[in-house]
Amino acid sequence: VPFSIDRERRSIVLGIESAALGKPGQAHAIRVKSNRPARAVIYAVDEGILRVAGYTTPKPLDHFLKKRALGVRTAQLLDLILPGQRRLGSQAPGGDGRLLCANLNPFKRKTDKPAVYWSGIVDVGPTAKQLSYAPPDSFNGTLRIMAVAASPDAVGSADKPVIIRGDFVLTPSAPLVVAPGDSFEVPVTVANNVEGSGKTPRITVALTVSEHLEVIGEKQKTLTIAEGRETSASFRVRAREKLGSGNLSFVASLGGKQGKRAIDLSVRPAAPYLTTLVTGYLKPGQSRELPIARKLYAEHRVLRAGLSGVPLTLAHGLASYLREFPHLCTEQLSSQAVPAVVLGKSPDFGWSAKAAHEAVARYVERVWSRQNADGSFGIWAANPHVSPLASVYTMQVLAEARERGYLVPDPLWKRGLEYLQKLAKGTPDDLPQARVRTWAIYLLTRSGMVTTGFATAAQRNLAANHAKVWQEDLAGAYLAATYKLLKKNELADPIMAKQKLGARIAADYEHLHDGLSHDGQLLYLLARHFPHLAAAVKQRELDAIVEGIAGGGYNTFSSALTILALEAFASLTRAEKGGATLAQKLGGSEQPLKLPETLMPLVPFSPQATALVFKSTGAIGRYFLVSQQGFDSAPEQKPLGQGLEVFREYLDEKNQPVSTVKLGETLKVRFLIRALGRAQSNVAIVDLLPGGFEVVVQSASADSDDDDGDRSSDSDRSDGEDGDRSDGDGDGDSDSDGDSNSDRDRSSRRSAPRVRVPIGLPIAVEGTTYRPDYWDVREDRVVLYGDAAKEAQKYFYQIKATTVGTFAVPPVQGASLYDRKVSARGKPGTLTVTRAR
Repeated sequence: VPFSIDRERRSIVLGIESAALGKPGQAHAIRVKSNRPARAVIYAVDEGILRVAGYTTPKPLDHFLKKRALGVRTAQLLDLILPGQRRLGSQAPGGDGRLLCANLNPFKRKTDKPAVYWSGIVDVGPTAKQLSYAPPDSFNGTLRIMAVAASPDAVGSADKPVIIRGDFVLTPSAPLVVAPGDSFEVPVTVANNVEGSGKTPRITVALTVSEHLEVIGEKQKTLTIAEGRETSASFRVRAREKLGSGNLSFVASLGGKQGKRAIDLSVRPAAPYLTTLVTGYLKPGQSRELPIARKLYAEHRVLRAGLSGVPLTLAHGLASYLREFPHLCTEQLSSQAVPAVVLGKSPDFGWSAKAAHEAVARYVERVWSRQNADGSFGIWAANPHVSPLASVYTMQVLAEARERGYLVPDPLWKRGLEYLQKLAKGTPDDLPQARVRTWAIYLLTRSGMVTTGFATAAQRNLAANHAKVWQEDLAGAYLAATYKLLKKNELADPIMAKQKLGARIAADYEHLHDGLSHDGQLLYLLARHFPHLAAAVKQRELDAIVEGIAGGGYNTFSSALTILALEAFASLTRAEKGGATLAQKLGGSEQPLKLPETLMPLVPFSPQATALVFKSTGAIGRYFLVSQQGFDSAPEQKPLGQGLEVFREYLDEKNQPVSTVKLGETLKVRFLIRALGRAQSNVAIVDLLPGGFEVVVQSASADSDDDDGDRSSDSDRSDGEDGDRSDGDGDGDSDSDGDSNSDRDRSSRRSAPRVRVPIGLPIAVEGTTYRPDYWDVREDRVVLYGDAAKEAQKYFYQIKATTVGTFAVPPVQGASLYDRKVSARGKPGTLTVTRAR
């Protein structure tokens, strides 16, 4: 028999009182009362947001008293299997994130705030609760004010629409990013909503800008705008030599009526962020003068110098380089964590205990999200695209963290050990694989496992296949360290005795092996397991490490390994404070710099310094360091080609190079990429966009309308990781499935996150088509990752002109991620955008 329930005693009757019309930027009063005492939440949201989200005002009583039927309840475990999955699809390109270390524009522009208000939990009752909310200046539209209340025996809700409308609605349009010196037009559309203003009111529109910008010509214009109509005005603006978020504030006024609107853009340099290190060793009584040639913008500029008798002071510079490294595959992510893990408890390096633990916790969380079911670590996410070398190296970093008291979850650690056992049981095909195998056996032994069987089998394999070289290779060093842990000194000592610091090593960046990474790992093993041999290391043997850093031969892998080695070696080093002086040259005179009274002093120096003078006055020699980080204010204008050539040009619809384009037109960006001498792997190409342009996003499935050829399928790629890394860092990571082709399961391959939306699919033209492993697009740049062949390869994507003006074209940059001698730079230029006729 049908029946109904009387809801009155379970219902809270809420009332919302608010003016039906409000103005942007002005406080809007909200009064809420209920027929009985209750706790409530009052919130207001832009109706447009609610419609997109399909959101309706909650009706809590309907939920609790609704008809129910027997049914099936489902759940999913994907978030537990892939912890990073919950973040997929939630990222957006832009200036949020780790910024410099995530290939993002660090000069973040302020964006419009959404029209959203949240009161928190408040008490309501028969006496009206007074609240107030000021919508953003940029908002004109409908707000829905909602209230939900609850008491021990009743619930209720209510809503009320409110129209927010200013006397004037201003809609400016500005480029997202510009470079110092760019000049451009900023149009603003003004709608007149002033009641009774008539057909010919004279409305004044004024523009004021922040210190980052200057107005060229008129700063105020007078427009005739009939009531209910709109008209546009345009102002000419130039970007100044001040980096950051530039603000443009517009004010429209008529008599006592006024409307305001502000918009921000990013003023960023037309050059990449660059870290340069100069290191060396001074003998007792020796001095050295180093010229300072780089001139940097003040923003993000870090200038520091150090002088110490302990080689660990060199870790200051390497840690700075790692901190701002913009590409973060699993190896690079692990390398970036090493300073916090190894140096986090040393006051000389500026870490607090809290900051170090937070940094390591972030690393553990992110690297865990990349771990596969078999315990390996995907290069960019948890997927079959795995580097055994990077996985073993990650376990090394996690082992260091565990031993230093940082939290490494048991499931993460135990699953990683399972993968190490898989590698320990395997049969390597070559010496680099054998090196990875013995490293895995060493880490298993450090974890407490008895690995005598693994070590014996590995030695047999090395003796049978690499008899002449294995005892001098790192494979032998890791095997010797394993035997040392197993208390088999009779086997360990003869092998380690044949190892040599500073030995000539042929660089093999396919397997991340060069002189600096070799010496870093060897010195670490010596200091940790063979202290008697480490104590006998001569200065000339350490010079190989110093010279490797001074010559710019460091990369993320070798930098982190060197920090590990120097920290382990520090306990065996003779420590002596003082005995050294440092001065800077300013205007022809020397000005002493006071070094802190620490074992590894580091001091900032002046941006106006033309040179630094180091002197060793003690009984022992001194290691010196000069670190310069920042954006060059006068970047190099000449193209560069060291082992790599990158050329870029802008083409019109007829495939002709152009330097002038009309507003709204689309240009093709064509790259020419070529390795010089020999093919290069693990190459990153960064193309900063000129101001006033944006990347044209196209569907991967869409047919190409380009006469140059067909577009290839994009179905084997997925969204990228570390893309946002919005993080904010910002973190904001996004995890990728990556490329699972079996022929990529080798330690040499590095790839990068694909853009979250498809761009620039390869177009076949005469010659070879460049097919990057992955690509990424940002608000102000496009990044390609892949290999460079000896023959020229071409690649295209498209950009669209969105702002009238003249814009600096930053030079395209290319570089090997591991061989720092391989780099390329294109020519800078300008692009002019004119009005469409």
